[in-house]
Amino acid sequence: MAATVTDVHREGYFGEGYTVLQPFSEAQLQELRGRAAAIPDSDGAFHTFERSITTGEVVVSRTEGFIWAGDEAGLAEFIGNSSPLAEAVSALVGEGPAVLFKEKLNYKLSGGGGYRAHQDGYTQIGPSSPSRKVLLALDSVVRVPAADY
Repeated sequence: MAATVTDVHREGYFGEGYTVLQPFSEAQLQELRGRAAAIPDSDGAFHTFERSITTGEVVVSRTEGFIWAGDEAGLAEFIGNSSPLAEAVSALVGEGPAVLFKEKLNYKLSGGGGYRAHQDGYTQIGPSSPSRKVLLALDSVVRVPAADY
């Protein structure tokens, strides 16, 4: 399922700095969830763990570098350079093909501390190509006003 990118999406993105697209069907999201859960906890992908504030058990909080480490879970099909996500980003910004610079999964597990909202330090990939940040929610999301966060 290709995301439909309209002028309303572009106006939101360029005017407000964000927009909401849906480049995947529910079946594709289910497949993506399964593949994300299958990222091996071994050499290659970089995993970060934390202690649950409710149970005390150690849980994964972030995984990075899983595509560049060999993509054993097959996630590039969904978020790599030739994916529906890359096509949607390219259509949205109206520039050449989107290229994946860094992939990262932040887990928001029950009892996990997670990461408070922040801006990563890198804002430019090259002198004439601003980077684009994409949040892809794999589970249901509830919007909460920033003042409530």
